[in-house]
Amino acid sequence: MPTSPLRLVRRDDALPDRRRHLLGGPLFIEIISTLCLLTGASTRPELMVVASWVPPLMAAAMVPVIYLLGKKIADWKTGLIAAGLIAVISGNYAYRSLFGFVDHHIAETLFSTIFILAYVAALLVTRDHPFSLKDRGTLTVGGG
Repeated sequence: MPTSPLRLVRRDDALPDRRRHLLGGPLFIEIISTLCLLTGASTRPELMVVASWVPPLMAAAMVPVIYLLGKKIADWKTGLIAAGLIAVISGNYAYRSLFGFVDHHIAETLFSTIFILAYVAALLVTRDHPFSLKDRGTLTVGGG
């Protein structure tokens, strides 16, 4: 039987070396799938509407993350200014977070910013509470 150029892609063909994803798929798709299950979307138009809402929601989630990042780096005023700027920023960020533009780039921006927030918080904790590998009690936040 000849193979058709429009053959269905099996799940095993997802990666070039034929490995399967251990978690089932990319995170952005998993987020959309979870929201579709939670909202009860089952038809194609419903799925498209739910998927179209994910980038604007992630862009809205950037506002408190940026506020916390600015607050950690300087003070609450800096966080407020940074959150205000991210809310009205133009250009490619706004384009990637529009309703209907279902692409993973806004998720990359959100999760990268969350990582930077966690990294800055970890650096601030180690600045205030130095640790030593010789004294295991200093490896916890309350220890030492």
